[in-house]
Amino acid sequence: MKVKLFSPNVRALAANKLGVAGAVRAIAALSEALADDDAQVRARASAALGEIGIPAVRTLIRCLSNLNAHVREASAQALGYIGPIAEEAIPPLIHRLSDKSPAVRAAATRALGAMGNLAHDAVPALIVQLQKKERQVSQHAAATLGQIGLDASTAFLPLIDCLSDSDRDLRDAAARALGRIGTASKEFIPLLIQRLFHEESNVREAAAVALGKIGPAASDAVFALNQHLSDPIRAVREAATTALGEIGTASLASLPELIRRLQDKDWAVRHAAAQTLGVLGPAAARAVPQLTVAANDVSGKVRLAAIETLSNLGLQAGIAAPVFFERLGDKYISVQYAAVKALGKIGPSAKHWIPGLIQLLSAAEPTARAIAANALAEIGSLATDAIPALFERLNDEHGTVSEAAAKAIGRIGFSPKRYLPEILDKLNSGRPPDRQCAARVLGDIGPAASEAVPVLLLHLTDKDKSVREAVETALAQIRPKW
Repeated sequence: MKVKLFSPNVRALAANKLGVAGAVRAIAALSEALADDDAQVRARASAALGEIGIPAVRTLIRCLSNLNAHVREASAQALGYIGPIAEEAIPPLIHRLSDKSPAVRAAATRALGAMGNLAHDAVPALIVQLQKKERQVSQHAAATLGQIGLDASTAFLPLIDCLSDSDRDLRDAAARALGRIGTASKEFIPLLIQRLFHEESNVREAAAVALGKIGPAASDAVFALNQHLSDPIRAVREAATTALGEIGTASLASLPELIRRLQDKDWAVRHAAAQTLGVLGPAAARAVPQLTVAANDVSGKVRLAAIETLSNLGLQAGIAAPVFFERLGDKYISVQYAAVKALGKIGPSAKHWIPGLIQLLSAAEPTARAIAANALAEIGSLATDAIPALFERLNDEHGTVSEAAAKAIGRIGFSPKRYLPEILDKLNSGRPPDRQCAARVLGDIGPAASEAVPVLLLHLTDKDKSVREAVETALAQIRPKW
């Protein structure tokens, strides 16, 4: 086929279609397209050969030796798409690490990373590429060493050296790689700790990131990281705070300083502190007053992290209930729903706010009504006073509200005999959403709604699919052996 008769867009589309179809017969044509003058066509052909997979591997290996650098680069990319099942391509890919073209070396490096620890024989050559500090290649070499993992432990020292590089992307890639390799090279952790005290802030930051990625195995670094929670550079404080969270409960000794970081002048540090306190378990209860303040922070991310941490503390966070109620009206929906969850976890402390939630069920905004219903669902059996108002919301014109009300009624529980006639009337309603909602309520009630089974059976043939599905689910919940 003379593909050059068509525009680059058409050639690219053709390559894409062949890849989606997994057309083995097209391997020859696609391999020719790797030499196309248009970068988009080459990329689509490479991806298509990657989609075809194993049948294309031998052809791609041959293309790695093509005189055209574009072909060599695209072939390496395709082998990376195929991944570990193209293991036989590892030796020729390693050979391409000495290619004269930086683009080919970078593509070969990325492809070897896609092979994971199967590419362990590439470690010496990757270290060479790493030490060349060639911007286009070294970052990928660091990432690939991390993907190889524990078998790349001989790269630990060269990677540590990269933490001092002026290229931030290389520093970040090296830090992540050290984290993946670090558990097998614990003896090098003192070297990372030493880098925490480097005069250059970017080196201190990268060392903290690396120690965090190593995780609990880096527990010896807790004391040093704690010292950097008050570093004059924001990025270092944030990295040290985050690292302590990644190390885990061994960081409990840093609790007082982490609590102080909730008042840091930079929101990113406050956010990291709230998140880190969340992984320290019950001991973080000491931070409840400060976390309660943070739940009203000017930053939405800080508010969210503080509320989630308070929520994890459960009953110990009862004093934060007023803030949770206030945050139900937060401008960010993620914060609203975190507050919903939190109200459900603080036990009796939430009961005082049930009247306010009942009132919120009548709010003008449907989002507010849905939030209130969801909060009552999370509170559960303590919210029985809300049942009448929730039944009114079953007729809400907004489906999200009626569904939330149905869920809340089921979670809270009530006397079926009192409300069963009303639910059955709704089940026989002319509106499919009403019938679906009623079926869900009956299902949530469970075996106590057995009187409703005959009516539910009539709706197994309901003309609306969503209603039929809700009825089937309800019957299974009421009579599990149905």
